Amino acid sequence: QDIVCRTESEAKTAINWLKTQRAGRATFLAIPLLRHSNSITSDSLKGVPGIIGLASDLVSVDPEFDIVLQMNLGRVVVAKDMDSAIEASRRLNCNWNRIVTIDGELITPGGSLSGGSLGGRGAHLVGRKGEIDDLNKTIPSLKATVEASSEEIKQIGIQIGNIESQLSQLSKDVSQISIAIATSERDLNAAEKDSQRLLSAIAESNAQYDRLLVTLSTLEIEAQEWAAKVESGRQEDTSADDAIAAAVEQIRNLTALRDEARTRAVSLEVNVGRLSEKLNASKRTLTMNKEALVVAETDIRARELQREMAGSQFADAEAMRSDLQEKLIQAKSHLSDASLRLKELSDKREELRLESFNRSNVLKEMAQRKSSTLQHVHDTELRMARLEVRQAQTAERLLQEYGITQEEAIAKTDVGEVDKETSTEISRLRREIRNMGQVNTGAVEEFERLTERHDFLAEQRTDLESARESLLATISEIDDSTRGAFMETFNAVSLKFSELFERLFGGGNTKLVLTLPDDLLETGIEVYAQPPGKKPQHLSLLSGGERALTAVALLFSFLAVRPSPFVLLDEVDAPLDGVNVDKFVRLVKEFSADTQFIVITHNPTTMEAAPRWYGVTMRDPGVSSIISYKVPEEATESELDQAVVISQPT
Repeated sequence: QDIVCRTESEAKTAINWLKTQRAGRATFLAIPLLRHSNSITSDSLKGVPGIIGLASDLVSVDPEFDIVLQMNLGRVVVAKDMDSAIEASRRLNCNWNRIVTIDGELITPGGSLSGGSLGGRGAHLVGRKGEIDDLNKTIPSLKATVEASSEEIKQIGIQIGNIESQLSQLSKDVSQISIAIATSERDLNAAEKDSQRLLSAIAESNAQYDRLLVTLSTLEIEAQEWAAKVESGRQEDTSADDAIAAAVEQIRNLTALRDEARTRAVSLEVNVGRLSEKLNASKRTLTMNKEALVVAETDIRARELQREMAGSQFADAEAMRSDLQEKLIQAKSHLSDASLRLKELSDKREELRLESFNRSNVLKEMAQRKSSTLQHVHDTELRMARLEVRQAQTAERLLQEYGITQEEAIAKTDVGEVDKETSTEISRLRREIRNMGQVNTGAVEEFERLTERHDFLAEQRTDLESARESLLATISEIDDSTRGAFMETFNAVSLKFSELFERLFGGGNTKLVLTLPDDLLETGIEVYAQPPGKKPQHLSLLSGGERALTAVALLFSFLAVRPSPFVLLDEVDAPLDGVNVDKFVRLVKEFSADTQFIVITHNPTTMEAAPRWYGVTMRDPGVSSIISYKVPEEATESELDQAVVISQPT
């Protein structure tokens, strides 16, 4: 392989660098030094079976390197296989350099065949290079597969860890549920015992209550009997009163015992209800805990099955990873062998390149000798051409100056002698004649014509200068009057502008400032406004409504100083709010005494103030029409004698 350079200086620089660095040898192809070789054409390959074409036709390069392509591949024929190449070597009569096949076999014009196998992908450098490229392309995919498998193994490990943590948590939950179930069962047994004890106490209380009721009934009967006896005979002795009092006291005591028994019975019933509710709640909790225990056991079995599956996937991933690592090691080993073989072939190619370089040096030396000989011949031809030109010039000079031809001058042997002074005088006279050039016989007439033209132009120049002075004076006069008129108008507008600004804003201050006071013809005007409650600032720093209202004040100050018979206003009131629109409408009405206004607006307040309305509508698609409306005179104010036309495009 050769290195292509655009100039020979680049090639020499590269060779010197290789020498100084002791980096080996290389062959450089400088494009200006290359010569077109006798390459063959595609037509000479027609009719030969199995021929794909010329190698130079199968490779595309920039036009700049076409000579390099023709020199290296212009006589290389590409065949499909070895049989086609052998047949082509017999039938081709053109000046071919070598015939190569797709598999890398080579046939030279001397009849030698090169080919075989290197135990790899191909028996040539291109095949080995292709194999290395394929291996290099395979390595990233294998690395990506290994990384993907590692990532998958990592994810599976994370999932296994999560499952184990979930199993541990479920085990803890099962233990807690079991403890809760045991506690619930213990509470349930205690509640059942308390319930039985309370039921026994309730039964005993009910029996005592019944006995007390019987005793109370007996006492009431006795009391009634004693009361009857008291009523029938109050004359009996005092022992009967004592017996009655004792009976009444006994009745009172029995009544208290009855009430206490009732209260105790109610309390026992409440305790029985509370214990029954507690018993039912314990039963519900026990049922829920048993259901949760069943769900937890089912989840544990599912987690264990998932863990087994994850372990199987992890084992498969580990096996796949080991397989891919073995494949990667094999690929790297194969790549290392291919690289060694490529290095061997590269060294061999370097030896062939050095040999080719030496031969190229010999050819270049011969070419340089040929070029030197051709240059010598060219110089000789140039000298001969110069001598022929000098001979022709001398013959022409002899003919013009002496009236003789070259042959007559050569034949003339007796040449008279001329002294030096005569020769010098002849040369001087010839120079003067040449310097004089051609004689102009019409010089006098030309002088008279040019004199007349000069006088006419001088007179025209005098007239132009006088006209220029007159124009400059007129311009100066106009400038002076313009400055005066401008300052007069400026002062009047500034005064009116301040008045209208204070009227529209309800106060504040404004002023007009000249940007170039010393040059009134080139000056600009800046507007500074100070609305009420604000500091003075430039017009551009005001809000949209303030700028619009300031512009309205400035516009109507112009009309106040220099009234105009006709004014067209387009969406002037768009940025204004309701109050400022009313101010604008009043201002239009005031100035409509001297000026006719056409106002384009969408504001209803402005439209209501106009005596005539014009609008554009589209009743049918693509067809516009104008509608006009005149407000009755009684609906307008008397001061609107001039027409105010409002145009509202729709």
